[in-house]
Amino acid sequence: MRSILTAILCIGLTGVVKATDGRWGQGCTYITLTKQIYCFGGEPFSDSNKQIPVYSLNVTDNSVVDISNPVWNTIEGVPNNISPSAASRFIFAAVPDTDLVYLKGGIVCTACTYNSGYFYNVTSNQWKKTNTETPVYAAAFTPVNNNLYYFGGKTVTATGFDTPKTILYNYVSSTVMKTGVGGPNISPLNGSAPIQDTWAASMVYSTTYSLLIIIGGEQGSEVSGPVAMDDIIAVNIKTNLYSKWNDTISTTGSLPPTRWAHSLIMDPTNTNAIMFGGCDNNGGAMNDLWLYNVVKRTWSPQKTTGTPPTPRCRHSAVVVGKYMFILFGGNNDVFNADINVALDMNTWEWTTAPVIGTPSISSSTSGSNSNPTSPGVISSNKDDTSGISGGAIAGIVVGAIAGVGIIGALFFFVFKRRNRYSNANNHSEDFSKEENLINKQNNVIPSQSVDKRAYASPETMVKPDQSVPGSALPAGRIILEPVKPNGIN
Repeated sequence: MRSILTAILCIGLTGVVKATDGRWGQGCTYITLTKQIYCFGGEPFSDSNKQIPVYSLNVTDNSVVDISNPVWNTIEGVPNNISPSAASRFIFAAVPDTDLVYLKGGIVCTACTYNSGYFYNVTSNQWKKTNTETPVYAAAFTPVNNNLYYFGGKTVTATGFDTPKTILYNYVSSTVMKTGVGGPNISPLNGSAPIQDTWAASMVYSTTYSLLIIIGGEQGSEVSGPVAMDDIIAVNIKTNLYSKWNDTISTTGSLPPTRWAHSLIMDPTNTNAIMFGGCDNNGGAMNDLWLYNVVKRTWSPQKTTGTPPTPRCRHSAVVVGKYMFILFGGNNDVFNADINVALDMNTWEWTTAPVIGTPSISSSTSGSNSNPTSPGVISSNKDDTSGISGGAIAGIVVGAIAGVGIIGALFFFVFKRRNRYSNANNHSEDFSKEENLINKQNNVIPSQSVDKRAYASPETMVKPDQSVPGSALPAGRIILEPVKPNGIN
């Protein structure tokens, strides 16, 4: 029986791939409730006549993630269901406290329709259209509590939108993330100075000052070319005041090189914006790391240890706990498919084996999950502890998702077999010890079947102790007798 279970598990894992194709301009984000990184789209475009797959990477708590050879799970789209067009350089962000991702805009595949607003439910693998707003591409964006703010960008015919000319933007717009309904534009008030049209910039939010900080990118209107790195745009979302911080200096005397399509996140202290990579005007990529101090308005190069990622732009930077993962990107139109390393933002060390949470010593160690923090604020409460080792959880989660239908069929077969024995001989002592063990295990039936996985509305909450749909994992010691995940002794 163990050999049968092992074979079924192997069949269920056929959707797991060791690597994905190289790309840039993709969208990637981390869902706290499922503890996975999800990525979609990017260039070169996939076949526009098919559902575009979503890729997920398991970063379960209490585990060491091998990102030198990452294992991605390919989540194929559901045929004939609504879905966005293949796209690049779009808005892509996790909706806080839900299993939803919001997508909007981007350059789309040839002859494809434009992407207005969509929700993707990672639990049900379903897309849902939320609005018909004008698409933008290369906009800087960041979530703040329950709202998504985005600045600048362009609308052109390549976005699939019927427009005779290029539309440039120089203001902040918003979307209510849990409904997908567009919020009002933040128009400059209180004598704010006009801000230049900007695209391919990056943006973060400072909770201390209620400021959106926009750095780098390309600019149009009266001035063209790259945005100077001492020309920082700050927007107060409470007062609608737009400012340009032209007094920014560098602690070393030399400002960072100008760039576009770089990544920008806030550090654990919520004081410094961490800038990585980007491309220059010739398309050459960088892999340097700089800190922008919001309080002092100063740039400082940050020294690191370990081997940094290769130079790239149009990549994704995803925060999981104290780590910043660098995903995909490109350099002079050469696309990267790797996640070279992750940055420990406490020690400034690049590593190929980030430790997510606190690794448990054995599978019997118990613990509890902590509440997630709001986007942009990094806290140790994301480093949850769990009652199962990371390898065990990874095996359970992937096996349950990929093979639940086949496992269910196996359980049905075993029950039928048990009934046949029972009818032939009513004495349970005639069963072998192995049959008794199997029947005892199969008496534990999941309380929620696959058929009950309906599309969750934005308001639907998933319990913090759930990694996948269904009953929460039991507390205490769990013995994995039939199948043991790799690496568990």
